Amino acid sequence: NKTVTVAKGPEVRSDGENGTGVFAAYGKNHTLNIDGNVTANGDGGVGIWADFGTNSIGSLMEYRGSYMRYKRVTENGKIINHYNVGLNDISESLDDYSFSDLTNGDLNDKMATINVSGSVEADTDAIHIGSESFVDNVNLNEGASLKGNITNLWKNIEYDAGVSDEETVTAEKLESGVTVYNGGLMLQYDGKLIPYKKYVPNLVTNVNVNADLNYNGNITGANNTKLNVTEGTFNYTGAADVVNVTVAKNAAVYGGEYTVNDQTENLADGYSDETTGQFINHGAIGAADKDSALVIKGSDDVKAKLISDGTLVAVGGGSKGNIEVDGSADIDGSKVTVKNFLPGESAKVLTATDGITGEFVSENQVSGLMNAEVTKDDDNNISVTTTEANNLGETTSEQNEALKAVSSLNSSLQTSGDTTKTNELRALYNMDVDDAKIVLSEVGKSSAADMAALTQQSDVANQIVSERMSTAFAETTSNISAPVYRLDGKNDSVNVAMKTPVEDNNDIWVKFTKHWGEARSGANYNASAISGGYDKAVGKNWRLGGFISYNAMNLGMTNGGGNVYDTRVGVYGLYKRNASEAFIYANCGWLRNKLRKNIPSMGLNGEAKYAGHILEIGGEYKQDLHNNKKMWQVSPFINLQLSQLNQGGYTETGLGAYNQKVDSLKNTYFAGQIGLELKRAMKQGNYGLRLGVKHAFSGADPELSYGFDGDTSNPGRLKSKQDKTHYVIRLFGDVGLGGNWNLAGNARFQKGSHDKDIAASLTLKKSW
Repeated sequence: NKTVTVAKGPEVRSDGENGTGVFAAYGKNHTLNIDGNVTANGDGGVGIWADFGTNSIGSLMEYRGSYMRYKRVTENGKIINHYNVGLNDISESLDDYSFSDLTNGDLNDKMATINVSGSVEADTDAIHIGSESFVDNVNLNEGASLKGNITNLWKNIEYDAGVSDEETVTAEKLESGVTVYNGGLMLQYDGKLIPYKKYVPNLVTNVNVNADLNYNGNITGANNTKLNVTEGTFNYTGAADVVNVTVAKNAAVYGGEYTVNDQTENLADGYSDETTGQFINHGAIGAADKDSALVIKGSDDVKAKLISDGTLVAVGGGSKGNIEVDGSADIDGSKVTVKNFLPGESAKVLTATDGITGEFVSENQVSGLMNAEVTKDDDNNISVTTTEANNLGETTSEQNEALKAVSSLNSSLQTSGDTTKTNELRALYNMDVDDAKIVLSEVGKSSAADMAALTQQSDVANQIVSERMSTAFAETTSNISAPVYRLDGKNDSVNVAMKTPVEDNNDIWVKFTKHWGEARSGANYNASAISGGYDKAVGKNWRLGGFISYNAMNLGMTNGGGNVYDTRVGVYGLYKRNASEAFIYANCGWLRNKLRKNIPSMGLNGEAKYAGHILEIGGEYKQDLHNNKKMWQVSPFINLQLSQLNQGGYTETGLGAYNQKVDSLKNTYFAGQIGLELKRAMKQGNYGLRLGVKHAFSGADPELSYGFDGDTSNPGRLKSKQDKTHYVIRLFGDVGLGGNWNLAGNARFQKGSHDKDIAASLTLKKSW
């Protein structure tokens, strides 16, 4: 009744030759909890060992074990008699000194239970159970990790211990009054004397896999061990020689070679167990990989039997991937599913040498993108063939476009025979509905369409000229000497403050602009621009000039983003006559684009670089309703912007089969804005407010055609759906700094139904 716990954190190391990490010897009802790490990596090392041990003076002492107590009688060094003694009987004077619990006994229950949720590593056996020791359960729980075999020798007494295999005994009453039973070694269990080699269902060690576990050791217990996978996924590449394997409803087993040994002929009288020699599946079973099989076989005398009402999994893309039974299979109520298949592939699911009986449950859908048809080829073989299908239900436009592109790519790769890229599609085609939708969203996503839309919708050039217009024909308040004519003939003069035009022939300016915004797609962006220009007066009403600007935009979105580096060179003209003001501009630009994307569900990261150029023209007209006759200028205005974007195609790198191959783009964008400007002049400078409504008449939603690298066509579409109507409010002002220097500021907020943009700028101007 002892409990030994290796707690999480501490480590037990016994890495010398023939070392043992944790050893339980003698007794009953012990519990071994392995939550930490145990190692025995030296030659012959054992991680956990449960054993009664053997005494050093041989037959002079009793042979003891779980439900065993056996004495040998010797004469001249030879055993002349052996008999079973009651587990708690005192047959000799020294017996009472050799028991730790005279009242309840030492031998009348299991020796131990082993619970593992830590790590056990050993050179030979991770877990070793001796021939005298009954361990009822080996629980491999969440967090368990094993290196080494599981060997159970319970009741397999192979060395010369003076034990008789006779299955009959005769009772004899000793002088002490104790009755003993001469003959073979017996298990004293359930009120019975049972020959120790007989199979007793309740005296079987259950190796219970209770959580996800990857294991490659062998499990040995042909007549004393059952393997039960109760929860999680058991990925197994070893060999198990056991009585029975059972896979629970919510569990899965992939891989392994299983020998299930029928015990019907060895069953103890009065007991029954109809599960021996069987592999019972209520969950899911299949091969470990495409080039191996899950193998089930029986003993030399009795072949195995697979009984399944769970799921049988076929693994495609390789030489095997099936379930092989050396015996019979009853699959009534089972269903078939697939892993690692592509549409149009066929493969064996199950082969049974002694025939297959029962009917499958018909379920055609095997993944989000495939259906399957199960065929019974003959009495011994069942196959499956997959077909492409859309089982996704409600999907987004982005997912639909990606699905078209994936399907087209698969067809092209099948035709070309590119097996490397074809195999990369297997994971997606075998995903369930939810996971397939996630991946389609990831592989079909791109920042390219949003980047193109935002590049053309950028009003940096338009605002450069608009803000320059607000200061180009500025007026200043000057003291004018006005003559005064008196009645007495004494003429005089008086200083009068009045607005007069600034007489500047040359202006040079530099402007800094910052943008923050959110696109309708949910992408966020920020941009920083620097612009500079020069203009001069040409006649009384015109100023002509040129500018250059550089705008760097960074766009971020879920699992991707990009950068646009936009360089523009342009010219502009400014016009003012009385209450009318107007400007016009034209520019050309060179674009460098850098795209980034990742597909988290597949652990892929990619990028692309491509270039483009843009031509843009625009202008504005406004009319001061009061023609400078009132303190506030109230001016309705109309503003137009037209651009033509030409962008090169590109192919992503780093995403394998899911590298997007995108066509070039030509897109014409045209937008207009109407509104009202309120402006008030100061002694040096002015300030004001603009309210407007902007609408994009065309080109707001550019589309790019794409496919995946390796496809001969580009059936998919990358779409940027943007708001076409926006409400705009802008605050502006400028102030003279003296010495012909001027500082202007601008703040603008633009809001659509689903997107927004905030801009702020500062302009520094020098006049002479």
